[in-house]
Amino acid sequence: MPRSHPIWANRRGHNGPYSSRSSPAPRRSGRAGGQRRGAVPPLDRTYEGPATIESYTVHYGRDGSPKSGVIVALTPSGSRTLAGVAGDDAAMITFLTDGMHEPVCSAGNVTRGDGDLSMWVRG
Repeated sequence: MPRSHPIWANRRGHNGPYSSRSSPAPRRSGRAGGQRRGAVPPLDRTYEGPATIESYTVHYGRDGSPKSGVIVALTPSGSRTLAGVAGDDAAMITFLTDGMHEPVCSAGNVTRGDGDLSMWVRG
């Protein structure tokens, strides 16, 4: 294949093995029979009560200290809800980030904090 072929030349004229082909097809899920996930649970914006962590994230400041966290939780009825974690809640931030325990599927409670914010309390 000549070096001037489009597969070898990028936009700046440098030579290299660049492909114009798309990436491979996505892998099938590991679920039995290739089944897909079920429907997305509805979001309950006003929920208060027991829930389990489905997902979470911790936001950090430029200095590397935690600013806050967000919990995506499942309620007993199967709906989703969101709850915050205060950056100064050292015990909860440590639980989410230290790697000693897996926070996903752990129990807690969603309570109303200042204003209309939902907050997570580890149960």
